Amino acid sequence: MKKLLFLFALSLTSCAGLLKVNAQLGMSEEEFKARNVGEVLVYAEEGVTAYGMYADIWETQYLYYYFTDGKLVEINQGVRKADVIIQNKYPPPNTFQ
Repeated sequence: MKKLLFLFALSLTSCAGLLKVNAQLGMSEEEFKARNVGEVLVYAEEGVTAYGMYADIWETQYLYYYFTDGKLVEINQGVRKADVIIQNKYPPPNTFQ
């Protein structure tokens, strides 16, 4: 039983080290920059800033962190552009006759 409990505790703590971002909504921008390494400023306007950085140690998930008036208000994956845009050369048939 002790071995099973030990393995369970080990699995919980080992997965916690896979995330490299330490952020939560409501934290200040200065606190975010102090707790994290590798953030890239991607947008800045009066009162609004956004940072991007990889969220995991394998650098597979890139997240954006949005600050309004120095407070973290949103975390998301951003909007991806379409890989392929299909343009219809032919107008749809006239169904109203």
